[in-house]
Amino acid sequence: MKNLLFIFTVMLIASLNLSAAERVIHSYLYHGFKVYDRENNLIQEMPSSGGDPIGLFIVAEIDGEKYLSVTVGEKSAYEFRVALSKNVDEKDGTRADVYAGGMTVEGQTVPLQVFVCYSKSTIPDVIIVDVFNSPTLIELSRLVKAGH
Repeated sequence: MKNLLFIFTVMLIASLNLSAAERVIHSYLYHGFKVYDRENNLIQEMPSSGGDPIGLFIVAEIDGEKYLSVTVGEKSAYEFRVALSKNVDEKDGTRADVYAGGMTVEGQTVPLQVFVCYSKSTIPDVIIVDVFNSPTLIELSRLVKAGH
């Protein structure tokens, strides 16, 4: 419950500090976290305990630049400036928002891309984090809209 209160407090503070040149594009709390290998075999699954969210996913635009952040609990797991974004719409009504950029890890820039995948809802079904040359893929699921 402490984590949930912390996350909502951060969101409230962030929303109060947004100026006209800043806007939140996506903000979702996620309650499911899975790790897959590159053959789509499930390696690890972490459901939320007691119904509390595991973390927060945010895409925001600040002074014309997009930034993406994924937190796990109170720690930032992925954070980067978006270099390229694209919306992909399929004829069956499914769509994805794709974000690509580079994150600095131990002094080196590591490319990664994030897929926000929808079926027919305004809330994504899953968010996939793909870090270049990583043996795994991360899936964030059981998403709910976070206030902003």
